[in-house]
Amino acid sequence: MELGELRHVVEGSPETVIEELVRFVSRVIPQYEVAARIMFAPDYAQLLDDLSLSIKVSGKGDILLEQANLPADRGVLFLLAGAHVAKRFGKRESEDATADEVARAVGKASKTIRNTLANLQKSGYVERITRGSYRITTTGLKQVQSNPPEVRREVEASTEVEIAKT
Repeated sequence: MELGELRHVVEGSPETVIEELVRFVSRVIPQYEVAARIMFAPDYAQLLDDLSLSIKVSGKGDILLEQANLPADRGVLFLLAGAHVAKRFGKRESEDATADEVARAVGKASKTIRNTLANLQKSGYVERITRGSYRITTTGLKQVQSNPPEVRREVEASTEVEIAKT
């Protein structure tokens, strides 16, 4: 890393390099540390870990929900968060999905999903991109990422219901 006359060389895992980059920038630009405290940037490693309980991404980039009994709002948020992450990692061409795609993946009626999307849009968790196409917002990602214990309980309860049915 170089900034002006300052130079810093780092070797190691991606996590180590990122940590060193943040330390370097914090020392060189003290205001960065202050700004970093109020800025939200998704922790993609943690988000992937949390989402791995609920979704899988196919080779074609389709988002597959693992549990069929999730509430519609949770299913929609998981699906759109999965699309967002899959796009960031090059597994999907776009991070948005149509209401019909979401309905099929979540396993709920189209009308239920359209109403859920409208409510999530009013809450600021999703945004409408084009007619009938939606994507998760930063606020939506923060919501998914800030509730991992709740997410885990919902997934575990959903899995227990599925096991009990068999």
